[in-house]
This record gives sequence, C-alpha cells and structure tokens, in this order.
Amino acid sequence: MGLYMAAYRDAIDKQRQVLRELLDQIESMRYRRREQWRDRPHPEGKRFSQEELTETVCPTYKNLLKGTSLRLPSRPTVLAIAEYLECTIHETNDLLLAAQYLPEVVELRADEEQAALERARNLIHSLPIPALIPTQGLHIDAANTAMLHVNGFSSFDDIPSQKRDAVHWFFDPNLASYRAHARDTTTWQINVRQMLHLYRYINEPFAREPLVS
Repeated sequence: MGLYMAAYRDAIDKQRQVLRELLDQIESMRYRRREQWRDRPHPEGKRFSQEELTETVCPTYKNLLKGTSLRLPSRPTVLAIAEYLECTIHETNDLLLAAQYLPEVVELRADEEQAALERARNLIHSLPIPALIPTQGLHIDAANTAMLHVNGFSSFDDIPSQKRDAVHWFFDPNLASYRAHARDTTTWQINVRQMLHLYRYINEPFAREPLVS
C-alpha cells in the first residue's frame, strides 16, 4: 500500500509540474498579447483576460490557475488556446511541448525544403563519421563516403534511384548494404530494430492523420 501511495504522489507531482509549466507559458503569452493591444482596440474585441480565456476557450482555466483542478487540457484545447492567443506556429509548439504533446508539423515550401536538403548534404559530406539524410518515408536523399563504405557501396550511384530507401537498404538481398548488415543474424536484427525505431520516430507526428488511398 505504501509503494502504491508513493507512486500515486509521484504521478500527481509530475502532473502538477507539467500543468504549472503549461500555465506559465500561457500566462506569459497572454500578458504579451494584452500588452501588444494595450493602446488600441483589438479588431475582434479581445481583452486577453483570464476571464475571457475561461469563457471562450477553456472552461476549466480559472480552476487550473487556482489549483482546484489538475486535469491537463487536451491537445485540441491547447491548440484552441494557442489560436485565441494568436500564437505563431513556434509559440503554439512551445505550448504543446509544455503540455507534453507532439508539436505541430511545419511544412516547408518546395524551395525551402530544397535549400534545407542542400545544407544537410554539405554538412554530411564534411563529417568524418558515417551519415545519411533520410526524408519522409525514410527515403535516402544522400549518404557520405564513410556511410557508403561501411555499407559496401563505392558511390551513391551504386544504389538504383527506385531503391534509395531504408526498406531496400536493409531488406533487398541484391544491394550491397543488405549483405553488409546480414553477415550475422544478431547484427542484422539490431540494425533492423534501429531502422524501425527511426521510422516510428519520424512518422509519429503523423500517426493520427487520416490514411490517403
């Protein structure tokens, strides 16, 4: 019974800590917005007060501030608070992370994405350790010389364009990388588990997205 109560108190303390961090972030943003509109009327008549936030977005907000409720707002509620406070995407993600929710995914324009990839390519080719660039779906955009060497390739052109992804990298017996990782079962299994972990990590923000046929 004592261990149960200790675990319960630890869980409550952690909940209070997460909630306090979230409330501190919200209040900081609320004060900032109120100061921003102090000398002129807001086009939507917003006052950015605790009462208004409670009435229009989060009915439990005042109770959370008083400590009479420890129920963490849901992710949609945090997003609604961010919208009410007119947060940027970065400010929104600060609130989500404070509440220990996944951040919103920021999609780059095509030119921004290409510029980011080009910077990444320049970076990995300057590294003395094996490195590659996985993109969405674990497509392999580039790999440096060290990475190619340990995987049995003499150049990136050795990998057919339609096979430049992690699935073929580990599972296609016609690629040198498969043979490099399948020299013994234990090593191959470890590498595959690491690849699957990376795949889950990269795609976790999209886990609740609807499937596209």
